[in-house]
Amino acid sequence: MADTAIWNFRQLAHHELDGFGGIGEGMSIQIAKDGRRILWLAHESAPKNFTAVDVSDPRAPKIVARADLPQSHMRSNSLETVGDILAVAYQTTQKGLQPAGFELFDISVPENPRSISFFDCSGPTSRGVHQLWFADGQYIHMSSGAPDFQPSHPRDDQFYRIIDVKNPSKPVEIGRWWLPGTQIGDSEPPPVRHPEGADTGFRTHNTNVYPERPDRAYLGYIDGGMVILDISDMARPKMVARWDYHPPYFGFTHTVVPFFDRGLLIVSGAHNLYENLPKPNAWKSDRIVLATYFNGGLRAYDTSNPYQPAEVGYFVPAAPDRAPSGAIQINDVFVDERQIVYTVDRHVGGLYTLEMDF
Repeated sequence: MADTAIWNFRQLAHHELDGFGGIGEGMSIQIAKDGRRILWLAHESAPKNFTAVDVSDPRAPKIVARADLPQSHMRSNSLETVGDILAVAYQTTQKGLQPAGFELFDISVPENPRSISFFDCSGPTSRGVHQLWFADGQYIHMSSGAPDFQPSHPRDDQFYRIIDVKNPSKPVEIGRWWLPGTQIGDSEPPPVRHPEGADTGFRTHNTNVYPERPDRAYLGYIDGGMVILDISDMARPKMVARWDYHPPYFGFTHTVVPFFDRGLLIVSGAHNLYENLPKPNAWKSDRIVLATYFNGGLRAYDTSNPYQPAEVGYFVPAAPDRAPSGAIQINDVFVDERQIVYTVDRHVGGLYTLEMDF
């Protein structure tokens, strides 16, 4: 703690995950049948796939399960749980490699995850699934490639797909949407590229859907800005709004979180936001925004005045041992309904548990 910068947070624990502390953008809480609170974490890179941590006592996290990736050329950057089902996204380092897609697991016994099915998204222009949203137990909304998708530019290889998983043993695609002009054969011309060095692709990142508006999908579309889709007919998503702040600024439109009661959208061009996940074991706020900034750590903002958001807390841990960048790389954040904050390091630092003092 000596070199940790902390304000209005209180650190409860730090777990380095036994030397495999590189965690991606996947964090989800399961309440097990015996009442234990299990935090599932997706790894940023090989060799590990996911890790399950018992955080019933947030001051004493304990690893209860861990799985290896099938191949070293892939990562499980994103995951979600609903009940006793775990969905894990697989993205490969290069196009055309396998396995690329997502896998569903039975986690009714957290110590023994069992594979239910694998949904294949591999293909000559596909790296698989970067991010998935799984909140209602029925549909997975995801940013993915596909074997039959031919992007008009190689950086535009991931788009929005809707997968029906009501029968988890047989996932079925029921809808898809991409920014017009980003697939070969589109009637619209390809979008104007950003300058070389700032071109990060016209592709989806987050694909958020909330029960307050189940007919809307809120997409962060990287270089394409923010997109809102009408998904009342999931077989035919339609764009109803787009906000693009490039230029004058360049990418990286990452996440869109609606504050429904206030008529606000929180949009990030940095990294992850806490997304007000529509689950009973997740904290909700229409005022506080939590965001992760790699070496800038975890930051909290009060949006009571939307014209002048105010920082109200930060947590920037000291550089972990063996940190390749020489600094912390805080990657994602999750908050449970007890208002316990969980945040993770991208490279080696592992898991931190916190309380909020604001």
